[in-house]
Amino acid sequence: NLAVNTTGSLSSTGATTVAGGYTKSGSGSHDIANTTFSVTGTSDIQAGTFSTSGTGSVSLGVVTNSATMTVSGSGASSLGAVSNSSAMTLNSTAGTVTFTGNYSGIGTLSATSSTPAVTFQANFSPGGNATFGSQTLQFQSDVTVTGGALTLSSSSSFTGTSKDFEISGGSVVASAGTLSFTTGTGQTITGNVTFPSLTVNNSDTVTITTGSLPTVTGTLTLTS
Repeated sequence: NLAVNTTGSLSSTGATTVAGGYTKSGSGSHDIANTTFSVTGTSDIQAGTFSTSGTGSVSLGVVTNSATMTVSGSGASSLGAVSNSSAMTLNSTAGTVTFTGNYSGIGTLSATSSTPAVTFQANFSPGGNATFGSQTLQFQSDVTVTGGALTLSSSSSFTGTSKDFEISGGSVVASAGTLSFTTGTGQTITGNVTFPSLTVNNSDTVTITTGSLPTVTGTLTLTS
Protein backbone atom coordinates (compact mmCIF):
# COMPACT_ATOMS: atom_id res chain seq x y z
CA ASN A 1 0.00 0.00 0.00
CA LEU A 2 1.00 3.61 -0.55
CA ALA A 3 -0.24 6.59 1.49
CA VAL A 4 0.60 10.18 0.53
CA ASN A 5 -0.23 12.85 3.10
CA THR A 6 1.24 16.20 2.18
CA THR A 7 0.47 19.88 2.47
CA GLY A 8 3.07 20.72 -0.16
CA SER A 9 3.78 19.41 -3.66
CA LEU A 10 5.01 15.90 -4.41
CA SER A 11 6.06 14.88 -7.91
CA SER A 12 6.57 11.23 -8.88
CA THR A 13 9.08 10.96 -11.74
CA GLY A 14 9.83 7.23 -11.71
CA ALA A 15 7.57 4.39 -12.79
CA THR A 16 5.55 3.17 -9.81
CA THR A 17 3.39 0.07 -9.33
CA VAL A 18 1.36 -0.27 -6.14
CA ALA A 19 0.20 -3.85 -5.59
CA GLY A 20 -2.29 -2.79 -2.90
CA GLY A 21 -4.19 0.44 -2.35
CA TYR A 22 -3.28 4.12 -2.66
CA THR A 23 -4.50 6.97 -0.43
CA LYS A 24 -4.04 10.68 -1.09
CA SER A 25 -4.75 12.88 1.93
CA GLY A 26 -3.60 16.32 3.05
CA SER A 27 -4.22 19.62 1.28
CA GLY A 28 -1.18 19.34 -1.00
CA SER A 29 -0.73 17.79 -4.43
CA HIS A 30 0.65 14.55 -5.85
CA ASP A 31 1.57 14.78 -9.53
CA ILE A 32 2.54 11.92 -11.84
CA ALA A 33 5.05 13.69 -14.10
CA ASN A 34 6.44 12.07 -17.27
CA THR A 35 6.07 8.54 -15.93
CA THR A 36 3.58 5.77 -15.23
CA PHE A 37 1.66 5.13 -12.02
CA SER A 38 -0.29 1.90 -11.54
CA VAL A 39 -2.49 0.84 -8.62
CA THR A 40 -4.13 -2.59 -8.57
CA GLY A 41 -6.23 -1.94 -5.46
CA THR A 42 -8.41 1.03 -4.51
CA SER A 43 -7.20 4.59 -5.07
CA ASP A 44 -8.80 6.87 -2.48
CA ILE A 45 -8.35 10.56 -3.30
CA GLN A 46 -9.47 12.14 -0.01
CA ALA A 47 -8.04 15.66 -0.11
CA GLY A 48 -5.84 18.00 -2.12
CA THR A 49 -5.05 17.25 -5.77
CA PHE A 50 -4.00 14.12 -7.64
CA SER A 51 -2.82 14.79 -11.19
CA THR A 52 -0.79 13.73 -14.21
CA SER A 53 1.41 15.99 -16.34
CA GLY A 54 3.93 15.89 -19.17
CA THR A 55 3.84 12.36 -20.60
CA GLY A 56 2.46 10.96 -17.35
CA SER A 57 -0.26 8.32 -17.25
CA VAL A 58 -2.15 6.26 -14.68
CA SER A 59 -3.68 2.81 -14.56
CA LEU A 60 -5.98 2.66 -11.55
CA GLY A 61 -8.36 -0.01 -10.29
CA VAL A 62 -11.26 1.20 -8.15
CA VAL A 63 -11.18 5.00 -7.72
CA THR A 64 -12.94 6.98 -4.99
CA ASN A 65 -12.54 10.71 -5.55
CA SER A 66 -13.70 13.20 -2.94
CA ALA A 67 -11.10 15.88 -3.75
CA THR A 68 -9.60 17.09 -7.07
CA MET A 69 -8.38 14.77 -9.81
CA THR A 70 -6.82 16.27 -12.94
CA VAL A 71 -5.54 14.30 -15.93
CA SER A 72 -3.20 16.35 -18.13
CA GLY A 73 -0.47 13.82 -19.00
CA SER A 74 -0.26 12.77 -22.64
CA GLY A 75 0.11 9.05 -21.87
CA ALA A 76 -2.96 6.82 -22.23
CA SER A 77 -4.73 6.42 -18.88
CA SER A 78 -7.24 3.87 -17.64
CA LEU A 79 -9.56 4.08 -14.66
CA GLY A 80 -11.59 1.23 -13.18
CA ALA A 81 -14.84 1.70 -11.28
CA VAL A 82 -15.03 5.39 -10.36
CA SER A 83 -17.10 6.97 -7.59
CA ASN A 84 -16.70 10.72 -8.00
CA SER A 85 -18.17 13.02 -5.36
CA SER A 86 -16.02 16.07 -6.11
CA ALA A 87 -14.21 17.25 -9.25
CA MET A 88 -12.53 15.37 -12.10
CA THR A 89 -10.99 17.19 -15.07
CA LEU A 90 -9.55 15.71 -18.28
CA ASN A 91 -7.50 18.47 -19.86
CA SER A 92 -6.81 18.93 -23.58
CA THR A 93 -3.19 17.77 -23.23
CA ALA A 94 -4.26 14.39 -21.85
CA GLY A 95 -3.88 11.17 -23.79
CA THR A 96 -6.75 8.76 -24.34
CA VAL A 97 -8.75 8.12 -21.16
CA THR A 98 -10.61 4.82 -20.80
CA PHE A 99 -13.02 4.08 -17.96
CA THR A 100 -13.01 0.29 -17.67
CA GLY A 101 -15.43 0.11 -14.72
CA ASN A 102 -18.72 1.78 -13.83
CA TYR A 103 -18.72 5.57 -13.39
CA SER A 104 -21.05 7.13 -10.80
CA GLY A 105 -21.27 9.95 -8.28
CA ILE A 106 -22.55 13.48 -7.73
CA GLY A 107 -19.23 15.13 -8.59
CA THR A 108 -18.41 17.02 -11.77
CA LEU A 109 -16.62 15.57 -14.79
CA SER A 110 -15.14 18.04 -17.26
CA ALA A 111 -13.46 17.34 -20.63
CA THR A 112 -14.37 20.36 -22.70
CA SER A 113 -11.83 20.34 -25.57
CA SER A 114 -11.31 18.34 -28.78
CA THR A 115 -9.06 15.98 -26.84
CA PRO A 116 -8.69 13.61 -25.10
CA ALA A 117 -10.75 10.83 -26.61
CA VAL A 118 -12.86 9.32 -23.81
CA THR A 119 -14.36 5.83 -23.68
CA PHE A 120 -16.73 4.43 -21.05
CA GLN A 121 -16.57 0.64 -21.38
CA ALA A 122 -18.97 0.01 -18.48
CA ASN A 123 -22.07 1.81 -17.17
CA PHE A 124 -21.98 5.62 -17.07
CA SER A 125 -24.25 7.09 -14.36
CA PRO A 126 -23.40 10.73 -13.66
CA GLY A 127 -25.18 12.42 -10.77
CA GLY A 128 -23.47 15.77 -11.31
CA ASN A 129 -22.59 17.85 -14.34
CA ALA A 130 -20.65 15.93 -17.00
CA THR A 131 -19.38 18.27 -19.72
CA PHE A 132 -17.65 17.21 -22.93
CA GLY A 133 -16.30 19.19 -25.88
CA SER A 134 -15.72 17.99 -29.45
CA GLN A 135 -13.62 14.90 -28.78
CA THR A 136 -14.47 11.31 -29.72
CA LEU A 137 -16.73 10.13 -26.89
CA GLN A 138 -17.92 6.51 -26.71
CA PHE A 139 -20.48 4.95 -24.38
CA GLN A 140 -20.15 1.17 -24.66
CA SER A 141 -22.68 0.23 -21.98
CA ASP A 142 -25.77 1.69 -20.29
CA VAL A 143 -26.04 5.45 -19.72
CA THR A 144 -28.22 6.60 -16.82
CA VAL A 145 -28.23 10.32 -16.01
CA THR A 146 -29.29 10.54 -12.36
CA GLY A 147 -28.58 14.24 -11.78
CA GLY A 148 -26.85 17.31 -13.14
CA ALA A 149 -26.52 18.09 -16.83
CA LEU A 150 -24.84 15.89 -19.45
CA THR A 151 -23.28 17.93 -22.26
CA LEU A 152 -22.46 15.59 -25.13
CA SER A 153 -19.45 16.07 -27.38
CA SER A 154 -20.03 16.81 -31.06
CA SER A 155 -18.88 13.23 -31.76
CA SER A 156 -20.65 11.02 -29.22
CA SER A 157 -21.60 7.41 -29.90
CA PHE A 158 -23.70 4.87 -28.02
CA THR A 159 -22.18 1.63 -29.21
CA GLY A 160 -20.63 -1.69 -28.17
CA THR A 161 -22.88 -3.58 -25.75
CA SER A 162 -24.93 -0.45 -25.06
CA LYS A 163 -28.52 -1.16 -24.09
CA ASP A 164 -30.34 1.67 -22.36
CA PHE A 165 -30.01 5.45 -22.47
CA GLU A 166 -32.04 6.72 -19.53
CA ILE A 167 -32.83 9.98 -17.79
CA SER A 168 -33.93 9.35 -14.20
CA GLY A 169 -32.92 12.82 -12.99
CA GLY A 170 -30.92 15.66 -14.46
CA SER A 171 -30.90 16.37 -18.18
CA VAL A 172 -29.03 16.29 -21.46
CA VAL A 173 -28.02 19.81 -22.53
CA ALA A 174 -30.12 20.51 -25.60
CA SER A 175 -27.81 22.98 -27.31
CA ALA A 176 -24.69 20.91 -27.88
CA GLY A 177 -23.48 17.66 -29.38
CA THR A 178 -24.76 14.74 -31.40
CA LEU A 179 -25.40 11.23 -30.12
CA SER A 180 -25.19 8.30 -32.54
CA PHE A 181 -26.82 4.97 -31.74
CA THR A 182 -24.45 2.66 -33.61
CA THR A 183 -24.62 -0.99 -32.62
CA GLY A 184 -26.11 -4.22 -33.89
CA THR A 185 -28.00 -5.02 -30.70
CA GLY A 186 -31.32 -3.74 -29.35
CA GLN A 187 -31.19 -0.43 -27.52
CA THR A 188 -33.75 1.56 -25.56
CA ILE A 189 -34.45 5.18 -24.69
CA THR A 190 -36.04 5.71 -21.27
CA GLY A 191 -37.33 8.96 -19.82
CA ASN A 192 -38.05 12.39 -21.25
CA VAL A 193 -34.66 12.80 -22.91
CA THR A 194 -33.90 15.90 -24.97
CA PHE A 195 -31.25 15.19 -27.58
CA PRO A 196 -29.52 18.13 -29.31
CA SER A 197 -29.09 15.96 -32.44
CA LEU A 198 -29.60 12.22 -32.83
CA THR A 199 -28.39 9.68 -35.39
CA VAL A 200 -29.80 6.14 -35.41
CA ASN A 201 -27.61 3.66 -37.30
CA ASN A 202 -28.64 0.37 -35.66
CA SER A 203 -29.22 -2.78 -37.68
CA ASP A 204 -31.36 -4.14 -34.82
CA THR A 205 -33.90 -1.92 -32.99
CA VAL A 206 -34.07 1.22 -30.89
CA THR A 207 -37.11 1.10 -28.60
CA ILE A 208 -38.73 4.02 -26.80
CA THR A 209 -40.03 2.63 -23.52
CA THR A 210 -43.65 3.13 -22.46
CA GLY A 211 -44.26 6.55 -20.93
CA SER A 212 -41.08 8.06 -22.33
CA LEU A 213 -41.10 11.16 -24.51
CA PRO A 214 -37.73 11.86 -26.16
CA THR A 215 -37.23 15.14 -28.02
CA VAL A 216 -34.70 16.08 -30.69
CA THR A 217 -34.12 19.83 -30.92
CA GLY A 218 -31.62 19.62 -33.78
CA THR A 219 -31.19 17.09 -36.58
CA LEU A 220 -32.64 13.56 -36.49
CA THR A 221 -30.87 11.19 -38.90
CA LEU A 222 -32.12 7.65 -39.56
CA THR A 223 -29.67 5.53 -41.54
CA SER A 224 -30.92 2.01 -40.83
